[in-house]
Amino acid sequence: MILSSQGKNLLKILIPYLDIVKIRGDVVRNCPTYSEVLREIVPAWKPAPGDDAGKLLKPRGLDDLANWTKAKGFPRAVPLNSESRGDTEEVL
Repeated sequence: MILSSQGKNLLKILIPYLDIVKIRGDVVRNCPTYSEVLREIVPAWKPAPGDDAGKLLKPRGLDDLANWTKAKGFPRAVPLNSESRGDTEEVL
């Protein structure tokens, strides 16, 4: 499986976060939010009522990256927090 250009773009955005994300057991801290990542892909994006940044990221590489890492047998790439910085168990 080949990673799409959208998936590659998302991966390039997520790699720098590896230096700040802290993982201890099952707890992940300091992970980027979906909104933070979406703003890096679409700088002009302003959340509107009802917007779901996670859903908006799916066609912008999130699904492609998740499928690619699974197909390659890689661990999930980078934890993403759907609401605010802090602890999360949601990962790609």
